[in-house]
Amino acid sequence: MRKLSESPTELRIVLLGKNGSEKSAVGNVILDRGAFDPNYVQSRCKTAMGQVDGRGIAVINTPDLLDPHISHDKLSEELRWCVTLSDPGPHVFLLVLQPEEFTQQEGDRIIQILDRLSDRSFHYSMVLITREDRRGDMHEDHPLNQMVRECRGRQYVMHLSDRAQLMADVDKIVKENGGGYLTCELSEDTTSGMVQGKEEIHRRKTDGSLKSSSEEELGKDVLKQASRNPFS
Repeated sequence: MRKLSESPTELRIVLLGKNGSEKSAVGNVILDRGAFDPNYVQSRCKTAMGQVDGRGIAVINTPDLLDPHISHDKLSEELRWCVTLSDPGPHVFLLVLQPEEFTQQEGDRIIQILDRLSDRSFHYSMVLITREDRRGDMHEDHPLNQMVRECRGRQYVMHLSDRAQLMADVDKIVKENGGGYLTCELSEDTTSGMVQGKEEIHRRKTDGSLKSSSEEELGKDVLKQASRNPFS
């Protein structure tokens, strides 16, 4: 598979979320072309590349990894494929979420997914809402507000025609991380797999945000490095 050459102007962005059409629309805005079909139900991670404003950009669009019925094997396979497509590492995760339907269970799942990729994933993440009117009157403990706190307060309410502001916010995240990408060392649950939204997620008392119980309870005996890539 062809990859963009590593350079200071390259940018690799991973899209995560439930609504496939909105993730595809965001990817098209970033690449400034119709790279993804919003009407296509995506079942695999897919990458699209382009040169926009003199900069190479790769967008990795994921299927619905928040589906509580997705099998452990399928989830692990897609995460490995996502890591392969974003090699040597993503610069930004955009969490494309819908406030009116975003649940605590989905928030827990995002934390589990990002923690499996790296314990620093949230340093590279931002919540993206595609329509401002979807926020409504959300209380402080709404799962989406908790997710924003996990992302160091980063959120962007996007009108799909406003590409410039979105990319400015993306560049800000890259700058905050020293211009580098995140090295993903995919951890694997080799005991019982990821329980489908049933395990307890602890609240961080210091900042009011969520914390996965895997960090404290599962430890090294549960989260291990995935040693085989089925696509190699």
